[in-house]
Amino acid sequence: MTFGEVVRFKGWEHVYLHGTSELIYLARIYDVGKSQLLIKERDRVYLRGGKNMGYKQASISWAFVELSTKEYKDRIAHYGYPDFDPEDILDPLGKELCVRDKKALQAEIKNDPGVAKELKEYVSKLKLV
Repeated sequence: MTFGEVVRFKGWEHVYLHGTSELIYLARIYDVGKSQLLIKERDRVYLRGGKNMGYKQASISWAFVELSTKEYKDRIAHYGYPDFDPEDILDPLGKELCVRDKKALQAEIKNDPGVAKELKEYVSKLKLV
């Protein structure tokens, strides 16, 4: 599997990010309704300000990118989930994110201080064209 490939895991669509012998990193693709709800909430938190703004902005809740791939337009890929065991069964769907979405996901992961070092290092080395 390669970075940006879409797989089914436990009934949900996910974007494959990286895998090792111990862990698999995935980003869950939410449906349009949940995606739009999270986008609105994130925008509200970022625009409102206040004393807890920095804390709220650092929340794993906002560890997502808005997708532009035709099949996933108006949806998000949320990479803030715990890692998965490589023994778990992933069902490849024969779909892949567009380069724009892959680059957006790569940039977010590289710049997110809460992302595992191993994933961050792997994603930083990717040459996406």
